[in-house]
Amino acid sequence: LTGESVKNDQIVHRIAEATNNKAK
Repeated sequence: LTGESVKNDQIVHRIAEATNNKAK
C-alpha cells in the first residue's frame, strides 16, 4: 500500500463511522 492508499482508507473508515453514528 502506498501512503495515498492508506490515507484514502482512513478517510473511508471515518466516513463509515460517521454514517454508522447517524444510523443509530
